[in-house]
Amino acid sequence: MFNYPEVIEDDVEFYGLFEYPRLKGHSSPVILGYNAPEADKRLQYLNGYLGPKKLVRIWVLVFQGKTLQAAKMQEALWKGGNKNEFIYCVGIDKAGLVQWGHVISWTKQAALKIEARNLIAGMGKFDPMKLVSFTETEVSKRFVKRDFTEEFSYLTVEPTGFAIGMSYFIVFLVNLGMAIWIVKNEHHDH
Repeated sequence: MFNYPEVIEDDVEFYGLFEYPRLKGHSSPVILGYNAPEADKRLQYLNGYLGPKKLVRIWVLVFQGKTLQAAKMQEALWKGGNKNEFIYCVGIDKAGLVQWGHVISWTKQAALKIEARNLIAGMGKFDPMKLVSFTETEVSKRFVKRDFTEEFSYLTVEPTGFAIGMSYFIVFLVNLGMAIWIVKNEHHDH
């Protein structure tokens, strides 16, 4: 589940993968790989509205002429996305017809991801406003951010006795060295 393959620079180019967008002013585009200014503006608004309320951030990634493997590689590149993200991945052909859909999210609501994927798959011609509507009605109500600290609280790291002893020894040597340098240095304040 957490073992994503290594994504190299050639993969990024071959699959047309997206890096996390840099913030431009107060916002950044949320629909990547497709020009849909109205839908992008609406999703930016929803991100601003739902972000503090539901702790969710929405992305739409559109891959033209790529296979579903592009979405899998995108998921590997982003390591599953942040724990509060809901990422629609859409594959379209040159005519704008949807070829495949994939959703990346750590949400506890697996059914929500499946419904979003089915919405994309049944679209025919890609319509980003349908994703906006789905986000307004379903994601805004049903998205549940996963709490990794609670789910993985049983995982702990216990240092060995040797590691603790070595840490004390190194700290002792550093302090001893600093004390000797402070006393013996030739620089005086007068």
